[in-house]
Amino acid sequence: MSEKINADGHSRSPVDWRDEYLREYFRKPGRVRTNDQWEELIRTNTPKDAKVLEIGGGPVEWTTRILRERATEIIGIDVDKVVQSNPHLDKAIVYDGGAFPVPDARFNLAISRWVHEHLPDPVSHFKEVERALAPGGTYVFRTINLHHYVALVARLVPHRVQVPMARWLRHVSPDDHDPYPTFYRANTRRQITRLCNEAGLEVVMLRMTESYPSYGMGSKLLFNVFMQYERLVNSSDRWQGMRHIIDCVARKPARQ
Repeated sequence: MSEKINADGHSRSPVDWRDEYLREYFRKPGRVRTNDQWEELIRTNTPKDAKVLEIGGGPVEWTTRILRERATEIIGIDVDKVVQSNPHLDKAIVYDGGAFPVPDARFNLAISRWVHEHLPDPVSHFKEVERALAPGGTYVFRTINLHHYVALVARLVPHRVQVPMARWLRHVSPDDHDPYPTFYRANTRRQITRLCNEAGLEVVMLRMTESYPSYGMGSKLLFNVFMQYERLVNSSDRWQGMRHIIDCVARKPARQ
């Protein structure tokens, strides 16, 4: 960590090398900010006065805050009671991860972010999404790609080791929630397409993205190594199957 000096010779607050590296990284043209992509995806697919089901609406509330711009009702469900602390939800429900505790055909939009990798039974999950959506309703989600190095390493490392490792690699606060157990049963384009089809949902958009090396925040060496990986997989569509993020939009058919 370096320290900046004012013109009067007094030191200012320290500057973390991560801030400097990220500033330089995003200065290059064409670099993708995946949070901006996610915000755009939400705004594009949230109809005015929408009724929304947010699946996994607990640890991070900024998705809910964006939904709040257009939605009239947002119900959040989560296996973690932290969902009850989300101030932007109209109702927060803690459930067991099985059947959704919501009525049939109620919601115009279902949304989830970083949930699919934690699903022990994705078949049931997608069927529950289809049941909860009104005809013509949309399911928007973001998940990790099974073929990315983060998922590949996570599958080889015991969960008790993943927690401190993920915190160090991402340089997050010890107060952040622990990574939940992972299964990676709905984390390839093929799996997602099959699960949607079996549940009666039509995939209308499927996008693969690799952004800044968020798992390289533990050291400058890792940042630079993973930055080279980003450059490789973004250099050609032939490598898109190795990119980190899968964004998908699926739709329940309208009644004929």
